[in-house]
Amino acid sequence: MEIIENKRQNGGRVLIDNHHFIDCVFTDCDLFYGGDLFIVEGTTFPQCRIHLLNGAHRTAGFLRMFGLVKESDGFHV
Repeated sequence: MEIIENKRQNGGRVLIDNHHFIDCVFTDCDLFYGGDLFIVEGTTFPQCRIHLLNGAHRTAGFLRMFGLVKESDGFHV
């Protein structure tokens, strides 16, 4: 797992899987999550958009069948 520490990013893409984020700020970014492990400590994601891929995408589809996740929840699947 790659450690990312004290990073400040405005815009762009951020891959969440297999990263350990410590004291970072990602503003107005596109966050991509595929279902692998990650750790977030003291990190914020203001105005970011979430894109679910692979296993995370399939899990969201499964939860949507039961009304637990809606497209309006801010996830792009």
